[in-house]
Amino acid sequence: MIPALSGPIAEGTGEASCKNPRVPTGRGKGLPQRALLLYLMAAALCLAGCRPRSAPVLLDEAFAAARPGLASSLKGFQGGILGQGGVYAEIGLARGPEELVEEARKAGFAAAGQGRGAIVTSPLLAAALVAGEKALGLDGSLAQEGGIQALGGFGLVVPEWQGGPEPQITPVTTEPAKAFESAGRAAGAFIAALRRSGQGSATGGILFRETPARGREALEAFSRGFLATAGAEPAIEILGEGDTMDESGAPVERLLAVDLRIVLVATGRDLRAACEALERPGLAVGLESPDPAAWPRAAFAIVPDDEGLARAAIAAARGLGKAPGSRPGDIAVPALLLAWPAAGSFPAGSSDLGRLLAAEGARRPGRAPSGAAGR
Repeated sequence: MIPALSGPIAEGTGEASCKNPRVPTGRGKGLPQRALLLYLMAAALCLAGCRPRSAPVLLDEAFAAARPGLASSLKGFQGGILGQGGVYAEIGLARGPEELVEEARKAGFAAAGQGRGAIVTSPLLAAALVAGEKALGLDGSLAQEGGIQALGGFGLVVPEWQGGPEPQITPVTTEPAKAFESAGRAAGAFIAALRRSGQGSATGGILFRETPARGREALEAFSRGFLATAGAEPAIEILGEGDTMDESGAPVERLLAVDLRIVLVATGRDLRAACEALERPGLAVGLESPDPAAWPRAAFAIVPDDEGLARAAIAAARGLGKAPGSRPGDIAVPALLLAWPAAGSFPAGSSDLGRLLAAEGARRPGRAPSGAAGR
């Protein structure tokens, strides 16, 4: 039997250029085994060579550097079956959208008005393409040759897009609230176990800054989960959008003024400085970050599901390629809650933090961040 060559990543926006071969039916005893084996191998290679291409993945280098896990997942999925995948390119900011247009043309998005499928790209390049001739520095006479008009009717699938609704853009973003609620439940269960063991003043908390990617609903989800298992509200400190770490000293001091035993740091920038300020013996520190290696001594982390984001982005682009002009709704991929090995050093009665986190977290093993990878 020829193995199935179709799959969620390997299919794409192009069209096969040859017909599917038919397996001949032999008479009597049929083809000799060696001949049949050679035929099947040739048929498989022909099918692989005629496969539609996957949608191009074109990221700016800054995004690939900031999100190496996501970039690696996207690049890996572009390998397809038997290596017959799509285009993957990291584009330098010195050229930006001009080079994106070039790479897209090479990938088969040639003349304006053809409406050929979709491209997976990064937020900065997507914003530049949507801006059109202004982003490319073109004058009015060249407007139809640059920007999104140069490729004609295609869609943009943009992982972690936070720029607001755009008709050409399908966002594929991380949804943090479920992971925050799971982290709150695990933290609350840890505190409840400590209190049952006689440490009645023990409590947990969160240091939080709201961003477009991490809204107030994430904070509310953590608080809701903590209350459900601890039977009490967590200590909450909120940083302003423009607060520096120097201005964050008072919130950190207020958190440390209580008998704090577990804390989640979700501040985005200044995350490492906040973790350093909170670090105390016997205090389990967790963080929310695309780069958990920013604090290798963390006990747990809320991280984007890079593999899930990559799969969703390429699948969305494939869908646009099958029906040019259509646009799926915004796609949200839940973040993951992972326990790091440090969680095992925090006992809580008959249990420990590691097992509590594992019970609430992602159903896949977490890997400890490398100390050398911290930035």
